[in-house]
Amino acid sequence: MRPFDGRRILLGVTGGIASYKTAWLARLLVQAGAQVDVVMTRSAREFIGAVTFEALTGRPVHSTLVGEGYALDHIRLAKAAELLIVAPATADFLARAAHGHGDDLLLACLLATTAPVLVVPAMNDAMWANAQVQANAQQLRMAGRIVLEPGVGPLASPDEGAGQGRMQEPETILAHAGRLLEAKGKLAGRRVLVTAGPTREPLDPVRYLSNHSTGKMGLALAAAAWRRGAEVAWCMGRSRSRSRRAGGSARRRSRPPPRWRPRSPTSCRRATSS
Repeated sequence: MRPFDGRRILLGVTGGIASYKTAWLARLLVQAGAQVDVVMTRSAREFIGAVTFEALTGRPVHSTLVGEGYALDHIRLAKAAELLIVAPATADFLARAAHGHGDDLLLACLLATTAPVLVVPAMNDAMWANAQVQANAQQLRMAGRIVLEPGVGPLASPDEGAGQGRMQEPETILAHAGRLLEAKGKLAGRRVLVTAGPTREPLDPVRYLSNHSTGKMGLALAAAAWRRGAEVAWCMGRSRSRSRRAGGSARRRSRPPPRWRPRSPTSCRRATSS
């Protein structure tokens, strides 16, 4: 059985260059068993064609708010959705959503839905750092929306270099979608501590007993608990291979599975949903 079998997800696409990643996100959601309805803004169609999403989801793409035969689309789509994802979410979308605008189909669905909403920003790093954009993101969080922090890395234009503004990878968004769809899971509200990786038992100031554990099983358990609604903290022991790659450094960035990306690079970490 696929994890999202029969679940209805509304996927909103706004006009950003990162919208090419949203096509892969749509495919991942469909492969997980979800029924995906795509809503595109007018500017989104300048970056990626509606036919791409129609082919990937097997369902028509929606973009018209006012028109014959479309009068109640925003209500129908909003009521049917169990989760609304907006990816990418541009600075303009954040501003209009934070102030309650409803002048296009996606914004109208956002106002009409009672389902959880996951907003995935993507923009230039200077735009994301702007105080007004931060205020808009915070306003959405105060309204109960989940706003992910953009990723750090190379941006769209070679002239922009690297910074915080990249849309999170589709696999990461999929993991957050799974957590929101299981918001009332058995572990909701629980606190879970997971220890992973090798342990060290000192024999004397020089020698110790250890093992070759990679910590992969512990990370998988942490990811599963997080998805089921738990607040998860995990501690990672030193592994011999990682110590070699890091030149023997005491602090390293571990490489957890792609669906489990805690933000802190330290050995002991706490997972958050935004």
